[in-house]
Amino acid sequence: ILESAGEMLGSLETQLREAHASVAGMRRRLKRESAESEEGAAEVPSTGETDETGTRVEWGHELSRWTVESCSNLDEIADRRRTELTSVTRNYPVSGDGDVEAVDGDRGDGGARAEAPSLLEAMGPVWRVDSEDEAERQLLSYAAVATLPTNERVLALSMTSTTERLLHAFCALRVHERRLAALLALRQAETQPGDKTDA
Repeated sequence: ILESAGEMLGSLETQLREAHASVAGMRRRLKRESAESEEGAAEVPSTGETDETGTRVEWGHELSRWTVESCSNLDEIADRRRTELTSVTRNYPVSGDGDVEAVDGDRGDGGARAEAPSLLEAMGPVWRVDSEDEAERQLLSYAAVATLPTNERVLALSMTSTTERLLHAFCALRVHERRLAALLALRQAETQPGDKTDA
């Protein structure tokens, strides 16, 4: 049973990476095509949806909100998060004579420790995980929801289960993937000249 569960989790992470790569790729394509378009102020098609404030969402506005990270691959986002989380500077206690004391293998020169802590060392107590693999799965789940719409991120961040968060991210990405595919098809149809017959 444990082996089967492990295979299912591995499959979920693989599918999540594929969905995220697909969404990021379509976002990059749309941003590129938008930048190349000469129709600057032309009306853009609507998604037919509303945002958190009830305002009708236009595709052009959505494109303008996409950051560099929105178009990044999942591993790149996770790498940036890992660097941020493990790049900590320790505070050193000061002895009675004003000298800085080294603690837990830290350097005694007032700088950061010689080596950055592992993800488990940095976030294990916060995330309540006991292994580096668990910490990496937790990081992946947070990175996967980083570029989702605000309401989806809030929902994901309220989840205490890593697997539940990964599954939520996967489902949300699949929905977004279908919307982007529809938009690409619409734009392609708009740019292709209609059939013309000679008089």
